[in-house]
Amino acid sequence: MESSDRKLPDLLFRGDSDPRNERSLRRDWNSGWLQTNLGSGGRGSELFQAPLVSLIEKHVNGDWPKTHFLSFTSSRVIAEEFARGLSDKALAPVSSSETNWTTAILTFDTQPLTIETSATTGVFHCRYTHRAKTESSTLTEALACAHQDAPRRGKSVPMMLIDVLSALNAVGSDAREFVEARRKATYDREWLVLPLERVEGVVGYSNLLDTSCIVRREKFQLV
Repeated sequence: MESSDRKLPDLLFRGDSDPRNERSLRRDWNSGWLQTNLGSGGRGSELFQAPLVSLIEKHVNGDWPKTHFLSFTSSRVIAEEFARGLSDKALAPVSSSETNWTTAILTFDTQPLTIETSATTGVFHCRYTHRAKTESSTLTEALACAHQDAPRRGKSVPMMLIDVLSALNAVGSDAREFVEARRKATYDREWLVLPLERVEGVVGYSNLLDTSCIVRREKFQLV
């Protein structure tokens, strides 16, 4: 369901198997963050070297290997397609404590977001409040999570949320790459998330998305 006054879907979904382990999805499962490809050798300054809409196009077309964005979709069905990847196998849910799993679906609840500005079509500067993690497989992990949470308790987390198709349509370019990006974004019902937390001494923003905005995390095997 979409909130008509906020122009945001209430829920967004991400199918994610991290097949090349570029973002350490499995290692960081209970860390409280989700990494972007920026963390696997990217440069924070790239975000400021081209217009935002050009970076969106490159991300959608797969031409930005060290992208700073994370893709989500407003369609659960599309998220399941991405979770399966190229496989024609079915998704079989496994326990949240299971360590042997193949892929995942993450659900992002946009309703707690505060929209600060939306000066550009399809681009929303937002904030949400960090909340303590509640999922831990062991007592040791629970204690580690509590220690990690302490300095971030109640922190206001900045992020950018992008309605890809609206942002691309606003440009109105007939260039081949933009036509292709619009085609893909239409089918995928794609939204992008850009973490906007600053990192001291670094040009650009953090490669870590605080997962306080993720309200459901599901693990699957392909069968």
